[in-house]
Amino acid sequence: MLILFPFLTRRLGLLFAAALVCASSHAQIRMLPSDEIYIFAGTQHHLPITLKNEGTKSEDTGLKCRLFQASSSTLAPASAPQNIPSFSIPAGTVSTIHVPFDLPETRSITTFHLKVYQSEQDLGSLIIRACPTNLLSGLKSLASEIVLFDPANSWKQLFVANGITVSDLTPAPVTDSKAKVLLANFTSKQAEEEFQKLQDGSSPQWPSIFIVSTGVTSSEKLVPLKTVSGRKAIVVQDWFLPSPATNALAQLRLLRAFELLLKPELVKTPAMPQSK
Repeated sequence: MLILFPFLTRRLGLLFAAALVCASSHAQIRMLPSDEIYIFAGTQHHLPITLKNEGTKSEDTGLKCRLFQASSSTLAPASAPQNIPSFSIPAGTVSTIHVPFDLPETRSITTFHLKVYQSEQDLGSLIIRACPTNLLSGLKSLASEIVLFDPANSWKQLFVANGITVSDLTPAPVTDSKAKVLLANFTSKQAEEEFQKLQDGSSPQWPSIFIVSTGVTSSEKLVPLKTVSGRKAIVVQDWFLPSPATNALAQLRLLRAFELLLKPELVKTPAMPQSK
């Protein structure tokens, strides 16, 4: 035993050192945290994953990812593991890749986690809010009709596609009592002036949402969404609603603006994330 003990000690030491080298190799790639993303379900998306090599040498990634659906207390697998094409990250650098992934269809906003692994090590996850493609159809329960002032014609097609009744603002007096909402899109100072002419004594004071471009009004440009004092109206900066035809977060923000205007008791976080 006295003869074998030094041999066993050296053997165990080598195994321990090898384990440390392996662990160090895996630990040098880290997934950086990122904001949750809002996207439409039922289609393929290229999901962003940001990685940092904290080691002292270039590292080949060799990653896998897997989609999990979140419930109130658990994460359930929603896909099989998927290989991410390997690439090299130089020491001390950050790389962002976009992984193609098919999201299942959903009937309501559903939370998923895209988990990223290197070997068996969990590097982190990207939180995804998957939205149904008919997200704006929720407006039908809030207003019987949307009256549009939109010289740029940016919104009508989107509303019609979601089954919402739309009409254009006209100077003719309207006396009906239907639950209408006015949406005015001011893309220029000229559009704002045209709207003021139509409003002079002829149009009813419907609950209103004003979407304004930078430089059009005197409202604070850094406040994405605010109520108007003395009137049932909300002003939304247009940068807060980017590419609404294809952007799920923009549509969700607009839906929350309508809820804040018409049923404020339903809204917990009306503005949603406020980054551009």
